[in-house]
Amino acid sequence: MPYKPRPECRYLGCNKRAIKGSGFCKEHQAMLNIRPSSVERGYNYKWNKYRKEYLKRHPYCAICHTRIATVVDHIIPHRGNKDLFWDKNNHQALCIYCHNRKTANGK
Repeated sequence: MPYKPRPECRYLGCNKRAIKGSGFCKEHQAMLNIRPSSVERGYNYKWNKYRKEYLKRHPYCAICHTRIATVVDHIIPHRGNKDLFWDKNNHQALCIYCHNRKTANGK
């Protein structure tokens, strides 16, 4: 298969190559403060496999204790810290309702 080059940065006048999935080069992505993709933030195949196993072991929401958990939440937001991201003591199983409420409150 022939190689297909990445598209150019979408920033007006920039002719650098864009980061895969973002549409912008590194310089303009940082300048525009665009959130990296979920894979770039660490939510990749390895995380999905871990998440599936974690939810099997913790099927109910840790907050309401009544609904089925669908999200593995980071109790303390990791903000890109890989050690905190993978710290098993920093994870809890939450239903989508409790997770959205917790996230909206910024806690």
